[in-house]
Amino acid sequence: MESPAAPVVRALKKLLSKGSEHLINEVESFSSLVDDLRGYSWRLSWQEAHFLRCLLRLREELVDGVPIIFSVEDAERRHREVKSALFDQTCLDLKGELAKLTEKKREIQSDIKEDIAKLLEKRKILLELKSKQASLGGAIERLLEDLEMVKTCKLNIEGMCYEAEEAAKFL
Repeated sequence: MESPAAPVVRALKKLLSKGSEHLINEVESFSSLVDDLRGYSWRLSWQEAHFLRCLLRLREELVDGVPIIFSVEDAERRHREVKSALFDQTCLDLKGELAKLTEKKREIQSDIKEDIAKLLEKRKILLELKSKQASLGGAIERLLEDLEMVKTCKLNIEGMCYEAEEAAKFL
């Protein structure tokens, strides 16, 4: 003959077999079934009474622990959400900063290219000036040589004029 508490025991065993996570989520129905079994306490066998004592300890732990579990899990979930949102916002901020830095880098590179172009142009002009300076240096040397020759010529002419004037005095 089956115990009058057998259907309640089966329901409790079924709840227990689904695991502790399921039990945590079904604490109210579990507690109600434990109360139902407790109602049969005066007719329970020794094994059923032992089972009831274990269930009463478990229910006490569940009733005390479930609010804490839910609170901590909720806090962890909110923390993950905040962390994710913060990460997303940080990514957006960094992308914005990167875009600004990239634009500044392009501007600087453009300025550098312009400066290099100006320097190359000035270098070209400088090389042309050095070439002209070298050719002018040669021309100046020839001019100085020619000037020396002109001085010598003038001295010779002056000397010859003086001789001619001296010779003309005796005429």
